Amino acid sequence: MHFKYTGYTVINQSVKHKSEEQLPPAIGVVELTQRLKDCVQHFFGQVCVKAEVGSLKAGRNGHYYLTLKENKASMDAMIWSSDTRSMGYKPKVGDEVIVQGAVSMRPGSGQSSLHIKYLIPTGEGLMQLEFDRTLAEFKSQGLFDRARRLPVIPQGIGLITSVNSSAYHDFFKTVNERAPGVPIYVADARMQGVDCIASVMNALRQMYQDPRIEVIALTRGGGSLESLWSFNHRDLCLFLARSPKPIVVGIGHEDNTLIAELVADVRGHTPTKVAEAILPKSTELRQSLNALIRHMEDSLNRIGMSRSNRLTQLTQSLAPLGQMDSRRQRVDELNYALHTATDLSLRSKQQKLESLHVELNNRSPILRVERAKYALADLNDRLARYDGLQGRKVDLEQTVNQLEQSLQTVIQTQDQRLGLLIEKLELLSPLKTLSRGYSLVTKEDKVVVQDVNQTSVGDSLDIKLRRGELKVTVNKCSSS
Repeated sequence: MHFKYTGYTVINQSVKHKSEEQLPPAIGVVELTQRLKDCVQHFFGQVCVKAEVGSLKAGRNGHYYLTLKENKASMDAMIWSSDTRSMGYKPKVGDEVIVQGAVSMRPGSGQSSLHIKYLIPTGEGLMQLEFDRTLAEFKSQGLFDRARRLPVIPQGIGLITSVNSSAYHDFFKTVNERAPGVPIYVADARMQGVDCIASVMNALRQMYQDPRIEVIALTRGGGSLESLWSFNHRDLCLFLARSPKPIVVGIGHEDNTLIAELVADVRGHTPTKVAEAILPKSTELRQSLNALIRHMEDSLNRIGMSRSNRLTQLTQSLAPLGQMDSRRQRVDELNYALHTATDLSLRSKQQKLESLHVELNNRSPILRVERAKYALADLNDRLARYDGLQGRKVDLEQTVNQLEQSLQTVIQTQDQRLGLLIEKLELLSPLKTLSRGYSLVTKEDKVVVQDVNQTSVGDSLDIKLRRGELKVTVNKCSSS
């Protein structure tokens, strides 16, 4: 849209009285503001503006209302709710941003505003956005949960820092105080600036491949947030997280939180604390060693005491020669008790066995099979009369087969049970005792002879041996 100059003339202030015919054609305020709006939208269209967020307010409808400012200049702006959802970034007061949008003017008030379509942070805002994204990604992958144990006294330490810096000297000072003999392999790296990331990653790559190094230290002193920001870079921090060796990182001051420290096995905060984390004090090592020695001594004492007590028990359990007679008498008493108990148990087991035989005959699977066969033959005769019942015949045959299998299983189970009972009866049989060289002496009335006083000269005795029996006559009695 183009506007043509209408030939308006400047009113001569010296002329105090003019008629309407002498003035240019008049327009209304609404028309003037509308013309201004059309002119602004035509000549500006989409613009990119770099500014600072001066104020910010979120409406209930999801729109953002904000002020963009630069020095003393400011301008109202707004972001539609449909555009805020696609930004992936929520601006804050004080953020430096670059926005793209269309300039508009309200016809009623004549106030201009910027309708923002795209908004991206710059400076610290962009840095914070990248930090938050990397932090969320690494946390979801569990890269902050690794914490490998450091060697008690490493055979070699790899140090990545700027040579001759304060961090370099602080680290060496602490190491020399704690363990001056530990070798340190230094990789001189750029710890800030555009070359920092590539320099540190190259040093790490060398440390990963060096077999002399057991633990790696990455450290530098404090500085501005911008100078430390390389240690939040995604590629560098991911390379640190994949370190094949334990690594301790201390960047800046204790109040700095950097992703490089979070992915390390140990966070040292400062160069001095990094060295202290790798090498404990000699007094602490001595205390740990003494505690270990005490623990070993206590364990050895407990083992020795246990073995001594066991030896004493074994010594006391050995029967002296003077106790042999009483032990022999006790054996005889136990033998008699064994014979008596064996007889009773044998009778009981025989009765139980006879009962099981009767029960087994009553539950004979053979009879059940015969009955089932008769039933099957009867059913076959009946099924032959009905051509439409062939399917049921097959089912019945399968059922009978299953019944026969079940009965066979019962027979096998009963046979196994009977075998076990027979084995138990044989173990309890007095014949087992006789097989060890003992004999069973009874009088004619079947009373077991346990004492010489039970017999007289001329008595007839029966002696049952392992094989056969003897019939003897008492010629002499002696209690000695």
